[in-house]
This record gives sequence, structure tokens and C-alpha cells, in this order.
Amino acid sequence: MATVPLTDPISLELTPLPRMALDELYHFLQYLQFKYGVDLEPALEAIEDEIDTFDADVAL
Repeated sequence: MATVPLTDPISLELTPLPRMALDELYHFLQYLQFKYGVDLEPALEAIEDEIDTFDADVAL
């Protein structure tokens, strides 16, 4: 028996967010992943990339 997803895949395009907002979004997605057992790794990795880019820009 195959499992059918409850929702269709979605994608969001966000305007650039401040670092604090990126952190909050990252932690919220981690919470959703843990609580509901959903695979949010692609979104988490994308946010990590944005955080890394932000940190690199600030370091320069």
C-alpha cells in the first residue's frame, strides 16, 4: 500500500530576509520536520546556504 501525500508540493519565493528572520525560519522548519515527520531538508539546506552567504558577506 502506497502512502499518498496530504498536500501537493509547494514552493515559496521570499524577498531577502534579515539574518534574524532566516534563523527563525530555519528553526521553525526544523520544528515542523521533527513534529510532523516531513522532509524539509531541501528547504533547510537552501536556508543554510543563505545564512552562509550572509555570514561571508558580513565577515568581509
